[in-house]
Amino acid sequence: FNDYATQRKERFIRCSGIVDAWRIAKPAARYLASRNMQAAVTEYATHGPPARITLEPEDTQYSCSSRQTASLYCHIVDESGGAVADWAGDLVISIEGPAVEKLHNGSGRLSVSGGVARLFVRSTGQPGIAQVTASHESLGEGHATISFAETPDALPEIETADRVTNTPLPTWSSFPASSDASLSIFCAPGEESLRDLLEAYWSNALPDLETIREHGWGGRVQSYLDPENGRTLFFKRFAVHSPRYLHKPLRARHTILQEAAIRAAGFDSSRAVCLAEKRVAGILVDGLVVSEGAGELTSVFSLVNETSHAGPDRRALLKAVAREIGRFHRSGLFHGDMHLNNLLCKQENGRYRFTWIDNEEGQAYDTLPYEKRIHDLNHVNRYKHTLTRSERMLMWKTYLDAAGPISGRERSHTLRAVISKSRAYMKKRGWL
Repeated sequence: FNDYATQRKERFIRCSGIVDAWRIAKPAARYLASRNMQAAVTEYATHGPPARITLEPEDTQYSCSSRQTASLYCHIVDESGGAVADWAGDLVISIEGPAVEKLHNGSGRLSVSGGVARLFVRSTGQPGIAQVTASHESLGEGHATISFAETPDALPEIETADRVTNTPLPTWSSFPASSDASLSIFCAPGEESLRDLLEAYWSNALPDLETIREHGWGGRVQSYLDPENGRTLFFKRFAVHSPRYLHKPLRARHTILQEAAIRAAGFDSSRAVCLAEKRVAGILVDGLVVSEGAGELTSVFSLVNETSHAGPDRRALLKAVAREIGRFHRSGLFHGDMHLNNLLCKQENGRYRFTWIDNEEGQAYDTLPYEKRIHDLNHVNRYKHTLTRSERMLMWKTYLDAAGPISGRERSHTLRAVISKSRAYMKKRGWL
């Protein structure tokens, strides 16, 4: 599809690709399009002789604090503004103001073919106006103005989630289990009636349980439709069959504490209603957390891979997901198992509402450690999706803007680390 980015090596003639290194369509792109549509091949229209240069920035407002890169298109046109599609040559690029050109060469020249080229200009980190000039000895000069501001895109504020009431674990009611003296039962305020339901579950006397997932170490997730009020409950069991996994039962209680931290930070999570813990000789060997279903929400993984989310709707969803993850990390929250099946979503009034589930491995920090960021982002990136490279980069840029001020060097290191870990995971499973 795309050509080699070989301008920096001064090897300009290559047969590969129907778009060049800047993703500008070559004449072959029209030929292939016409073959696909079974229509006649159209020729590039060349109007009058080349007369002047135009510079068209994709946007005029960029951030200097994150050293954003501006993109401009350079066109060679005739007197009437028509494209001169057979012009090729070099333009001299100069910039006045807080920006530098990115030309992949040391000559300060932009190579043009087919009458069009793409130019990238990066902020130096200082606010101000950059005047970009492209000049040629016979065509004169083309000009463009780009503004670099300290905060052109304000970081999204953390919105408070009010759907779930936060009830701290110490306020829960505690009951001894009548069927097992070593079992303790805790119910959230207003949920004391679930005590009998929990004892029936523990005694294997609860009918119509649907097993969703089972783990080799003894863990299990099951769902149950409560006939009393018609709500769905999820039973997540952390039982162990080996001393190697004695840390697992601790996750039942930790899930409730972590979800309280998530809601306190303004995010939504599933609501835990019961906790059960079993101890033998004082050692915790089994744990259970019961949570309410999140309602009519769908996993982000399913939405991303549905054909119904295409075009602008798909891009809007991906940006919303990346922004949610960025805000999550900016709040110092670590999920631990951040694949897109553990983030549920529903579109309401043109906006996306998210709910975090499977939070038992999470932690809350004042500032999220670097290695924790890598861990979560690796989980997001490493699974097989229908995402294109450009869509992944759209999510990456949106995430960085939402995650807070991150230096250019840290951005680069983080991206390389995430890609490296993701590729290793995919290769291990034969996906690459």
